Amino acid sequence: MKIDYAKEPLIKQKSMRWLFVMLLLPLLLSASIISHGEAVKLAREGDIDASLAMFDQLRQKSPDNSVLLYDQAVVHSWAGQDSEVTELAKDIDPLKAPDYVIKTIAKSARNLQQYKVAASFYDLGVTRFPDNPHFYIGLGYVYADQKRDADAKAIFAKAKKRFPDNMDIPFEEANMYEEHSNYFDAMLTYQELTKYPEVHDKSVKRLVPVLKRLGMPFVAQEYVDENPTLFSKDDAMSIASDQVAYRVRWDKEGFTDQKDYAQLESTLAEIETDIAMFSEKGEKKYQDRKFLQLNFDKIIALNILEKKEEVVALYESLLAKEVTVPLYVQTDVADAYLALKKPEVAQRLLEEVVAENPRDFKSKVLLFYAYSDGHEMYDAAALARTMDREEPFSIAGERNERKVDTHLISILATEYAGYLQDAQDSLEKVVANAPGNSSLRTELANNHYYRGWNDKALEQFQIVLNRSPDDFYAASGKIGVLIGQNRYEEAKAALDELAEKNPKQQFALNRLKEGYEEDRNARFYIENSLGQDPGQFSQSNNQSYNVQGYLYTPLIDDNWRGFVYTQISNSEYGHSRNFTNRRYGAGVNYRDEDFDVNFRLAYNTTGVEELTYGLDGSYRINDELSFYARYEKFSADTPLRAIARGITADSAMGGVTYRVNESRESSLEYVSMDFEDDNHRQYLGFRHFEKLIHGPYYNLDTYTYLNGSRNTKKRALYYNPKKDAQAGVKANNVWQLFHYQDIALQQIIGAEYGTHYEDRFGSKWVGALSIEQQWQLGKDYGLGYGYTRRRGTFDGHIEYGNQFYMNLNGRF
Repeated sequence: MKIDYAKEPLIKQKSMRWLFVMLLLPLLLSASIISHGEAVKLAREGDIDASLAMFDQLRQKSPDNSVLLYDQAVVHSWAGQDSEVTELAKDIDPLKAPDYVIKTIAKSARNLQQYKVAASFYDLGVTRFPDNPHFYIGLGYVYADQKRDADAKAIFAKAKKRFPDNMDIPFEEANMYEEHSNYFDAMLTYQELTKYPEVHDKSVKRLVPVLKRLGMPFVAQEYVDENPTLFSKDDAMSIASDQVAYRVRWDKEGFTDQKDYAQLESTLAEIETDIAMFSEKGEKKYQDRKFLQLNFDKIIALNILEKKEEVVALYESLLAKEVTVPLYVQTDVADAYLALKKPEVAQRLLEEVVAENPRDFKSKVLLFYAYSDGHEMYDAAALARTMDREEPFSIAGERNERKVDTHLISILATEYAGYLQDAQDSLEKVVANAPGNSSLRTELANNHYYRGWNDKALEQFQIVLNRSPDDFYAASGKIGVLIGQNRYEEAKAALDELAEKNPKQQFALNRLKEGYEEDRNARFYIENSLGQDPGQFSQSNNQSYNVQGYLYTPLIDDNWRGFVYTQISNSEYGHSRNFTNRRYGAGVNYRDEDFDVNFRLAYNTTGVEELTYGLDGSYRINDELSFYARYEKFSADTPLRAIARGITADSAMGGVTYRVNESRESSLEYVSMDFEDDNHRQYLGFRHFEKLIHGPYYNLDTYTYLNGSRNTKKRALYYNPKKDAQAGVKANNVWQLFHYQDIALQQIIGAEYGTHYEDRFGSKWVGALSIEQQWQLGKDYGLGYGYTRRRGTFDGHIEYGNQFYMNLNGRF
C-alpha cells in the first residue's frame, strides 16, 4: 500500500482534535450541571437574585435547554414573581412540560386573578397527569374564585372518589371553603376529618377558628378541652372571651362557668407577672411585641372577669402611648365601655371592627346594644333587621341557633323603640314555639315588667327558674320585680342567694345591689306654681302662687318611712286683698306589695290655726286594678277664700283605677267636702289616658275627661256653683330632644279643648295651650318646668290666665 506522507500530518491533526473534544465533553457537561445545581441551591437558600442571574447566564449559553426554562419559572414562583412566571410560560410547551411546571404556571395565574388561564392549566394537568391530586385541588380553588361553587364541589368530589385514601384532598376542600368565607361547609368538613389520625391535629386547629367565626365558641371550647396541647394560652383566652361576649349584653352581664373564672384568675396573675418583667425597659417596652400582646391578653381576661373599670383604664393607658390595639381586643374594650354607660365610645370601636369583619357576630350584637344604649334607635333597628335577614332558619337541615338570637334582637329593637305591644306579640309567638328557651321567656318577662305588669313578669321569671334554678338572667329579673313590688325582704334574700351562687359576677351583682339600695334611699319632691288659674276653682283671676314640698326618710324596716311636708299658698282677691296660708306637717308612710298608706299630722298656722290630720292609701288588686281613698280633717284643698274667712272643710274621697298597660288607663273618682258654713260639695270625675302614637322620639298622649260637681249652699264666699260640669280632651305632643344613658330631655307641647257648663250661666268652651320640658337628671333626680295659657269661665265670664310651674324630685 502506497502512503502519501504529504497528507499524513493533516490526518493525524484531525484525529487528535476529535480525541481532545471527546475527552473534554464530559468535563464541559459536568460544569453545566454544576452551574444548574448551584442556581437551584442558591434559590433554595433564599438568594433568589443570585439564582436568577445564574439562570439567565445558563440560558444564554443553552437557549434550547427547556429544563433551565422550567426551573427558572419555578424560582420566580418561589420569589412571588408571578408576572415573570406567566411571561416565561409563553416559551413553554404545555403539552411537553412536566407536572411541576404546569402546576407552577397555574398557581401564578391564579395569584394574578387570571382565573381562565389558571383553570386551563389546572384542567390540562388533570388530563395529562390524572394521578396527581394537586391539579384537582387547584382547579377546585379556581372554580371557587370564580364563584362557581357547584363546579368546585364537583371537582373535589371527583378527586375524593379517585383518591379515597388521600386525606389532604378533603382538608384542602375545607380550606377552600374557609378561604371563601363558607364557614359552615368548612366546619362540616373539618369535623369529619378529625376522625382520621393523619389529619386530626391540623383539622382541629383549623376547626376551632371556624367555630369562633360561626359564633359557636362553646363548641370550640369542647375541642380545646379535648386537645389542650394543640392550643396556646392566648387561644384558650380568646375562646373564653368569645363565650362571654357572645351572651353578655342581654340586659344583664356575666355568663361564664365557675371553673373558667378560676382558670382566668390564675392566668391573669401569670400575665401580670410577665408584664412586670418588662419594667426595666421603661418606655421602650411599648415597642416590644411580647409586652403589648401580654397587655392585650390582660384586657380580655379583665373583661371576662367583669373588671370593667380596669379594662378601660388599661386601654386608655395604651392609647396614651400611641399603641394600636387590635380589633379583636377592641370588642372586649367596647363591651367594658357599654357596661360603664359610655355607648358612644363603644359604638365607635365596634363600627371599626364590623367594618373590617362584617361577619363578626359578637361585635354586631354588641353594636346593637351600643346603638340602643345611645338611643340611636333607627340605627339599632336597621342593624337588627340586617342581622336577622342574614341568618337562615336552618343549616343542613338543623335549626340555626343564631337565628333565634337575631330574631330576639329584632324584637328587642322594637321593644326599646317603645313599641311594647308589638314586642309582646312577637315574644309570645316565639315563646309558644320554643317554650323551653330560657332567654326568650326571660325577655317576655322583662317586657311584662316594662309594661308595669309585675305579677305577670314574676310568673314568667319563676317558670324559667323552676326549670333552671341557676339562670342568672331570670334570677336578676326576679329581684328587680320584687324591688318594684316593695318586697324588700324577699329581694334581699334572693340577692344574697344569687351572690353566693355567682361570687365572680361582681359587676352585675353590684348593679343589682345599687338598685336595691337606691330604692330604699331618702327622697323628696317639690312642686310650685305661679300665676292665674281661671276656671272652676278661679280666684277671680288674681295673681297666686302655691309651693308644696315633701321630704321622706330612708326606708325603715323594709316597709316604713317617715316624712315632713309643707304647703304655702298665696292669692290676691277682691280689692287688692292678699292672703297667705301656711301648713307644716309630718307623717309616716307604709308600703308593701299591695298597700301604700300615709298618715299625717299638720298644723295650719295662718287664717285658721288648727291641728289637722289625714289618712290616705291605695290597695292594688292585681296588675290592672287598684283602689284608693283619703280622709282629711281640714282639707288642704280648702279654697283660700274660705280659709281667709275662717271657714274650713273636711274631705273624703275614693276612686278606682284600671290600668290596661303603659298606654291605656282609666280612673273614676268621687270627692265629698263638708264646709263649716254648712255647704256640702260633691265631685265626680272620670279620666281616660290613651297613648295614640308610639315611637322612640315622638309620642302622642291623649287625656279625655268628664266631671261635675254641686254645692248645697248658695252665695258662699268662695266659688261654689250650684251645679257645674266639664268635658274635654287634652293632647300632649312629646318629643325626645336628648337622651344619653340616665340623662334625658323631653319637650311637651299640649293643647286642651273642652266645654264648661255652670248652672244659670250655660256652657262655654274652655281650653289651654302649654309648653313644658321634663329633665331626667341622672337616675336619681328629675326637673320639670312649663308655662300654660288657659281660657276658663267664672260665673259666665270668660277669663284668661297665665301660669308658670316647676317641680323637682330626687332621692339621696
